[in-house]
Amino acid sequence: MYSGTIQLPPNIVSGVYTLILSCALTGCQRSTTVEITSPNPPVNVFEPYTTGVAGTEIILDNGIVRARINLAMGGMMDYLAPYKNGQLGESVINSYRTGNAERPDDVGRQKGVALYSGPAGGENPANAYFEDGQSTQRYVNSRLTGGIGYNIVQGGDESRYPAPVWRTGVRIVPGYGMVSFIETPGLNWHLYNRIGHYRIQQWAWLDGNTVRFHYKIIGSRPDYTQYEARTNELGYCYVTAKHTQYYAVLKGSTPERIDQWLTTHRNDGTPQMGWQKDHNVAAGEPWMAAINPSTGIGVGYANITGFHDMQIKSFGDQGSAGPNENDSGYMASTPQIILDHDLEFELDDAVIIGTLEEIQVKARQLTQRDYRPHFVFRNGRQFVSYLKGTDEGWRVPSGKLVITPYDKRFEIHLPVQTFSGSDVPNLYLRMKYIGPESQARLRWRQPDQSESEAAQIYFNDPANDQRKEFTVQSGVEQTYVIPLSSNANWNGKRIAKLWIERFTKPTSEAPEEVALSGETWEVTGISYKPFDQW
Repeated sequence: MYSGTIQLPPNIVSGVYTLILSCALTGCQRSTTVEITSPNPPVNVFEPYTTGVAGTEIILDNGIVRARINLAMGGMMDYLAPYKNGQLGESVINSYRTGNAERPDDVGRQKGVALYSGPAGGENPANAYFEDGQSTQRYVNSRLTGGIGYNIVQGGDESRYPAPVWRTGVRIVPGYGMVSFIETPGLNWHLYNRIGHYRIQQWAWLDGNTVRFHYKIIGSRPDYTQYEARTNELGYCYVTAKHTQYYAVLKGSTPERIDQWLTTHRNDGTPQMGWQKDHNVAAGEPWMAAINPSTGIGVGYANITGFHDMQIKSFGDQGSAGPNENDSGYMASTPQIILDHDLEFELDDAVIIGTLEEIQVKARQLTQRDYRPHFVFRNGRQFVSYLKGTDEGWRVPSGKLVITPYDKRFEIHLPVQTFSGSDVPNLYLRMKYIGPESQARLRWRQPDQSESEAAQIYFNDPANDQRKEFTVQSGVEQTYVIPLSSNANWNGKRIAKLWIERFTKPTSEAPEEVALSGETWEVTGISYKPFDQW
């Protein structure tokens, strides 16, 4: 008889395990089951905690990359550098230092998130956001405008006041390593040192050549108005101006060079030689890369939550500026979000260092899944948004999207998520429509195609238009089956975005022409699956 001790790993979780005993003799083996109660129950990784952190920074370092979480500016990652032959290289993150001794950092850069809601600002000064005697109104070329409107930035505000960090901590989590946590309210960008109404909780950890982030956004805004959707930055990453070659997956599966847009064109295709250059991309996969052509090494941004609407920008001269200079590049995930006053949602993204091929491998590992449309609203709105309509709120208390249009230009927009049209021969819409219409219209666009470009197809090729009308019946809940496989601009194409609109559109923007009341859309779900499989 022999006895022995088995040393179990400290991170083992409670459960029933199979214990196998074997020896050198053939057939000398026995197995049994044992129940183990762990003294260390599994950690809920994404729960807030406070452990206290000495100083103003958290360093994450695994010998492959080093990252810094800056507690003096809302917990933004303001430094990320790779190791090569044991030596630490230059940071790939742009974090502009202004030279102002009192508030030296441009706290709107780095890596983080920014939230946008109404009032949306813009050309009309009446659309500015007002709070406690402050306003986002700004003069542009001697003309008063509404500025940027309501905008909460994780790092701080335009006057370079940094956002406070309310809670912070670091702990070791089995399977993750060192995980940092911060909570900040952010600041309203166009106001002066004004705390935001949305708590931003951020967890960060290293995964090889990658910094992973998990965010939770919690709203407590005193204004209960449901404003229209705006473009949000969920999230963004400023990179040094040395990363001049930008890539994204567009209509195919291979990353395509898109940096020529930054040097010669704006979104409308007209030449531009000015300061800020940008390009919106409905990406075929939810990631982008910016490569330094002199080294072949670059930065990838991957949105693990699956937002495929991306944006790239360049600020100033590209090619040589370092991490603390004004010239920079930028990548972001920019979905349209209705930012309800009490909204709560979570998201994941990552920043990757490597060659284009290494970035692609890691990004696909993190983001690849089935992106065919499947939105069943008993679990919330799921980032669906509207043009000219309102609903009951983020949580969808009735279990359906009960949408009230107030304008004949009303539209329901699904999130931008790219899939193959061949994989969705029919779209199933379950709803109860109440109103005067007898038809509705489904529309779509492809990656890197604007909505106006998609609409133009109708005039050039009506038989293969990127729209499909279907009959609706007022007052009856039913499943509408929308056949799509016979359309050449659907079948075999990459589809990036779907939206549904009223069939009858106004002929002008006169208030009496666009006005709409008494119409309701009660939507149970929109899916590639038949209703009985939801």
